[in-house]
Amino acid sequence: MILPDFYGRFRCKASACQHTCCRGWDIDIDDVTADYYQQLEGPLGGAIRQHIAEGPDGWHFCLTAEGNCPFLRPDGLCQLIRQAGDDILCDICALHPRFFQVVENGSSQAIELGGVGLCCEAACELLLSETGPLTFCDSETGRSIGSLAQLLKWLDYPLPRKGLTYEPATAEKDHERLLAVLGRTEPI
Repeated sequence: MILPDFYGRFRCKASACQHTCCRGWDIDIDDVTADYYQQLEGPLGGAIRQHIAEGPDGWHFCLTAEGNCPFLRPDGLCQLIRQAGDDILCDICALHPRFFQVVENGSSQAIELGGVGLCCEAACELLLSETGPLTFCDSETGRSIGSLAQLLKWLDYPLPRKGLTYEPATAEKDHERLLAVLGRTEPI
């Protein structure tokens, strides 16, 4: 698996997060975890079963009227983790905002790329705290692959090198245009 060098330093901000991922979107439950929840005994098992439902696409948590996961505590922490530990989480809760994508390189060898999504403020802070270029490594060997250009060359990916650099425009009119565009987007 190929990962950005900072991947291992990612940590959820939990209660310190201003934009929790436990609010505002459907939280799907994978089949294995849904089966586990159905068999879980005791008060926690009963509480979970009260707050999940099966829909046409599988199981999910039923959000509160405010759009929160029913297990998001007022202090921003997860009641499930606090009571039973990380192992009780469904896949999406355990992995988010991590993502993984299998790609074929030029020799038809499958390579898995991993990273953290920019929907997460901890991931953004980690990426933006880097002072050097974005670099990648092989997670199994720890071997550095280098920059994005080196990664794409290693993958034998046919992208023009010119498209791999970004030089931001610094004129005042460019900043105004960027702010106008961002003003029309949904804030996170």
